Amino acid sequence: MKRLVILILSLIAFFNAQAMKIEVHKNIVYASGSVGDDIRAFEEAFAKPDVDTVVFVNSPGGSLYTGLRVGNMIADKNLKTVIAGTCASACSIMFMGGKERTFSDAFPPSQTYIGIHGAHNPETKNVNPVLQPQIYAFYKHYMTDKFDSAIMNTALNDMDDYGALLRVFDNRRTPKRIPYHCKSYQSLRSTCTEYKDHDATSLGIVTNATLTKLDLPDGYKTTPLLFGKTFTNAFSDPENYFKNLAETN
Repeated sequence: MKRLVILILSLIAFFNAQAMKIEVHKNIVYASGSVGDDIRAFEEAFAKPDVDTVVFVNSPGGSLYTGLRVGNMIADKNLKTVIAGTCASACSIMFMGGKERTFSDAFPPSQTYIGIHGAHNPETKNVNPVLQPQIYAFYKHYMTDKFDSAIMNTALNDMDDYGALLRVFDNRRTPKRIPYHCKSYQSLRSTCTEYKDHDATSLGIVTNATLTKLDLPDGYKTTPLLFGKTFTNAFSDPENYFKNLAETN
């Protein structure tokens, strides 16, 4: 047990220290991992000639400040955005800055979704309602006339804890997956609210339901593994995740 705890603490330090992996390949910026103090790295990437697209690959989110800044930078530069795998929390904010927004075919449908929730204090883990109006206004601006105030109010404010999440999936491939909102990271799937009459297009999350075909660069193709299991579920608190994992082992 002690060895497991040491391993867990090492992994916590690893995740907390990570910034996004950001690389430019031809006209595409690839960004993967937790969102940290990455504004300068994005600025340098966007300064490269011919860049017109940003692909977000399996990001659980992170810094709200970075998310809002980079999202607006993407909009100012009229860049397209694409999701490969999961893109949650601060990553979803950056994605929404794209003038054209699509999912990709890089990962299976069950592993391809955007996750939206409100802000929380990274130290106390408490939901922070003070910041929600700013996030609400951001999504409303970029979703334009498809913005659904009831659903977005639920996503941003109906949170029992920091793990609450509205998941909206790639709806182009089969089987189609219904968007749903869970109030907590502890919520059973059966207790979450489904939105059967909506999808990523009707909610204004993607501008085109057609999947973008991608051949990801080396280092981005592999689905993350954790203790031998695929690691694609977005979470914003690795410390609590590993503590819970330790208690079940």
